[in-house]
Amino acid sequence: TVMADTAGTGLMAQCMVEQGMVKSIAVSNGGMGYSMDLMVDCPRACSVDICSAGDDAPEPTGLSVRPMLKAQGVVLSAAEFERSSGTIRLAVREQLSTDTDTVFSVTLKNPVHANPAQTPYIMAGGDMPIPSTAFDSQVMEVFTYNNSKTVVCVSASATETTASCSATFQSVPTDRQVYVLKAEVQCNAKATNVSVTVDSVAQTVTPPPDSCEDHCSTYHSLFSMVNVKDALLGGTAGELGVAGTAVYSKASDFCGAGNHLKIIFTLQY
Repeated sequence: TVMADTAGTGLMAQCMVEQGMVKSIAVSNGGMGYSMDLMVDCPRACSVDICSAGDDAPEPTGLSVRPMLKAQGVVLSAAEFERSSGTIRLAVREQLSTDTDTVFSVTLKNPVHANPAQTPYIMAGGDMPIPSTAFDSQVMEVFTYNNSKTVVCVSASATETTASCSATFQSVPTDRQVYVLKAEVQCNAKATNVSVTVDSVAQTVTPPPDSCEDHCSTYHSLFSMVNVKDALLGGTAGELGVAGTAVYSKASDFCGAGNHLKIIFTLQY
C-alpha cells in the first residue's frame, strides 16, 4: 500500500514475508511520478483477532522504497546525480548479466556557452568491480561564433503577384567550426507566402503574420540558427548563395525605396 498523500501512479510490488514478519519489498514496476521519499506499507494478510499467536504478533511494517527502473532485466535504483563532479550513480538491485550487454542511455543538456569536448567514463564498484572505461565518443562539445556577415537580398521589380531576389556571401573564412544563418523579411507589402533557398535547397520558414504589412522598420524572422556549414564549405568554398520569393495578393511598395521584397540574411561564424 502506498502511503497516503503520495504522488505518482503505477507502482507494483510484492511484500516478502518470513515467519509473519515483512522482510523486504520487491518492486516489479516503479510506476511514474514518485519522489525519492516514497513510503510503502506492507500490512499483514489477516487481522490480529484471527492470526495473533501472542503478544509478539507482528505489526504492519512500513518500508522506504525508492522508485525503480528495469534495463534489460537488471533492476536499478533511480539515478543520483552530482553536478559538481558530473557523476551519475545507479545502484544495481539484482545482478548484471555476463552473457548479454547492458545498455545505458543518458541525455545531457549542452551549456549555452562554448565548452570543450568531454570524455565520459563508466565503472562499477562492489564485490566484483569493473575498472573505469572510456566511452567511444566524446560529448558536450559546444562551439561559439564571434563574427558575422550580412547580405541584403532585394527585388527592385515585381509582377502583380510575385517578387524574387538573390544574393551571395563571399570570402567567408573556411576555418571555423560553426556556420549558422538567419533570415528576416521586411514588412512591406502583405505576403501570402515567402520561400527561401540556401545553396538552391529550400528552407523551412515561419510565414509572416497578417500584421507584417506597411511597417517598414519591422522585420519578421523567417528562420534562425540554420546550420549551413556543409553548404558553405562544399562547392566553391567560402561562398554561399541565398534567394527568396514572395507571393502577394497584390504587390505594393509601401516603403517607397523601390524594394518590393527585402530579406536580410546574416551569417554567423
